[in-house]
Amino acid sequence: MGTGREICLGDVYVALNTTTRIKLTAEERAEAKKEGRRLREDEERPVKAQEAANQNPHLLLLGDPGSGKSTFVRQLTAQCAAGMLREESHPLPIFMTLHELIPEMDTVAQSTEFKEARQRAKQRILIELLTNEWARQLVEWQIPELLPELLAWGHDPDTHKLLLVLDGLDEMPEPLRPLLFETIPALCRTYPAIQQIIVTCRVRSYWDGMLPGFAAYTLAQFTNQQIADFITAWYRTQQRLGRMDQRWADQGIQALQTAAQGNLAELARNPMLLTTMTIIHQREKKLPEQRVELYALAVDVLMNRWQQGKDQISNLPPKLDALLADSRKLRRILELLAYQAHKTQASAQSGSELNEDDQDPNQRQQPLGRGDLLVLLEGQLEGDTSLANDFLDYIDHRAGLLVGRGGSQQEAKNQKPPSYSFPHRTFQEYLAGCYMKRGRDYIRTYLTHVKEGDYWRVAALLGAEELFFNNSSENAVLDLAYELCPTTTPRSETVWRSLLWSAQMAALLGRTTVEADEKPNGGSAYLERLLNRLTKLPHTKYLTMTERAEAGTALGQLGDPRFDPDIWYLPNEPDLGFVDIPAGTFIMGSDKKADRLTQDDEQPQHTLHLEQFLISRYQVTVAQWRAFCQATDHQPSHVASLSDPQNNPVRWISWEEAIKYCEWLTQQLREWDGTPEPLATLLRQRNDQGPPWQITLPSEAQWERAARGPSTALRQAQHTDSGHARIYPWGNDFDASRCNAFETQIGRPVAVGFFPSGKSPEGCLDMAGNLFDWTRTKWRDEESNIYHYPYHAQDGREDLGSGGARVVRGGSFGDFSHYARCAYRDDDGDADLDVGVRVCASPSPPASE
Repeated sequence: MGTGREICLGDVYVALNTTTRIKLTAEERAEAKKEGRRLREDEERPVKAQEAANQNPHLLLLGDPGSGKSTFVRQLTAQCAAGMLREESHPLPIFMTLHELIPEMDTVAQSTEFKEARQRAKQRILIELLTNEWARQLVEWQIPELLPELLAWGHDPDTHKLLLVLDGLDEMPEPLRPLLFETIPALCRTYPAIQQIIVTCRVRSYWDGMLPGFAAYTLAQFTNQQIADFITAWYRTQQRLGRMDQRWADQGIQALQTAAQGNLAELARNPMLLTTMTIIHQREKKLPEQRVELYALAVDVLMNRWQQGKDQISNLPPKLDALLADSRKLRRILELLAYQAHKTQASAQSGSELNEDDQDPNQRQQPLGRGDLLVLLEGQLEGDTSLANDFLDYIDHRAGLLVGRGGSQQEAKNQKPPSYSFPHRTFQEYLAGCYMKRGRDYIRTYLTHVKEGDYWRVAALLGAEELFFNNSSENAVLDLAYELCPTTTPRSETVWRSLLWSAQMAALLGRTTVEADEKPNGGSAYLERLLNRLTKLPHTKYLTMTERAEAGTALGQLGDPRFDPDIWYLPNEPDLGFVDIPAGTFIMGSDKKADRLTQDDEQPQHTLHLEQFLISRYQVTVAQWRAFCQATDHQPSHVASLSDPQNNPVRWISWEEAIKYCEWLTQQLREWDGTPEPLATLLRQRNDQGPPWQITLPSEAQWERAARGPSTALRQAQHTDSGHARIYPWGNDFDASRCNAFETQIGRPVAVGFFPSGKSPEGCLDMAGNLFDWTRTKWRDEESNIYHYPYHAQDGREDLGSGGARVVRGGSFGDFSHYARCAYRDDDGDADLDVGVRVCASPSPPASE
């Protein structure tokens, strides 16, 4: 027998991790060894979100849309409330959704009284605004009499503790954020019992120092284990509630876990999308492969909730009943409202970047006010004001795709929310994108919004995907891609952004489809024009780091002309991408006087002479690795090594596999007639000319020399900005725009060579960030814990024949800037998600003195 109880958050909640990593404690290492896990010397683990909350009285919790920010803080406040009911020592939680404050905060900010008030008076007004919101919530919960007690608690830190949660800072318009930032410390002074504050915010809306004194942590995506745990908990709860038997639950768990770790793995790592997938899977018994198909089904699920809810109302107005039953009309209304909401928010977020003529002064605030919504709805409902009001009243009491937001106490008493928004921006962006592709003039709509910054990027791409996958309108997407591609070299941010959108739509269609089109100036001519310009984008000052990364992905999907498919996808350059590093000396290691981040294993700093060698300008790409696998029938140890875009650096390959790739490439270049000089002679020379060179992994000394540059001034250079003993490949100061490190906030590997301003003195790219590089060098010998400096190539550390961990260099997309220093050393023993390959050509073993 089934039960009517809905699944609760506590039934399926999975503890979240952050992207911050810390070394294992002695206790954790001991426990891991008991479990038989092999650990590195500096083994790390992610900091859990709960740990971050426990350890930081002022916490800024960052995350992507749907990453679980709101879910985490709601779960945390529920735990605190439950603990208080059990008379345990927990703070009293106060949960505030920040976008509900927007209307009143904007009204206050524009008032003459506020503008003319002194600073302390302004703070009192803002504090009163927040306490009024607490009062409104208590009225909504039908317990208004608790307000005096709550305020009394706030003044009594010796007896009580309060936890204040401010959810959704990114939804607060930019002009109002300074008022909020000013209110927080004033509120703590007024109510000293507020001993902890947690603020949530989208990663894209965060900048360094946004909230001084707050510790910032970013939520990590779900791991495979977390995905599996969530799916298992979901189906076991359904089984426990009597909605399916064990056999069905077991089958559901296995099928969904397989799908979620296959083609839909990227979506499944987002908790909100995984929840949606689970609901759809339970209903459909399968999942679509394309995200817009998944979103369309998700919208259907939420619209069905509205439609099913009307059956529980006996006196539903006939016109409202008919509207709720008309799925097609309801969907079109939602698309319009999502588009208008997105337009409003885009103006609020980036209004300063828009021309005044392009701005609607009535649409600069968010979310959508009830009055604005009524006007929009009346336009869709033949001017029927009564039906528009009935619709808004109905959805305010039914969970779905549009949610009523709170306002003043009077509005709460009248049960008329002053504003509405979508429960998650993902749905808003999808539905707004669906609206963008409507009608005969959809291209003009795209050309209008590409001028307004990258806020429209996701909606624009989702609209194109909807055209292609759900509407089967291939030609419409082609026409859109052509119109967005400039006919001349881009010279402004808007035109470069238009080029990016065009590239993403071309990638959506696929190279074969584009080339087959016979439209004049389309097809192959368009593709050549597009790709040529995409390769120039990294050398410009335009677009955000995320947009640049996406441009690299599109370039890889369409066929990156920087690499030649006829020569194993090696660089399409006269020297095949090999950079000549002449014989000479350089300074190896670090000196704490010059670099405060110096590690013990980077010392002592010393001068080293190396003979000539060649090193690859780029890291080995996925396409190059695929060419090797296909030519040799090699089965990768990790299938994921072939899953990234073709022009991304390959990862998930072991050190042994990297050596096999080098051996194979050596043979190909020795036999190929086109191998350029001097590489051809060096690889083929016989004993009378010296031993033949080979393609191999660089020693860590060769790697550091290529990253740091020569040392013509030797020791005198290390305390200057000359770069001879530079800390990073470009100089002594870290710059997040020059590399793909944690601070760059892209969060994944990107196409090789897309940070040209971070090149080394002799032109090697991505030697800081993106992925670590394997080296030949052993991390430790049999007797000591590590091969110490000074570096000596003949002491066994360059022995290829023995196992053990090897030195990796250069940092990665997920590591902080200090890992990206030229002298930083780390080790790895197996294929990993943040370790790649860079090859060199040299004698073996590398000559060194």
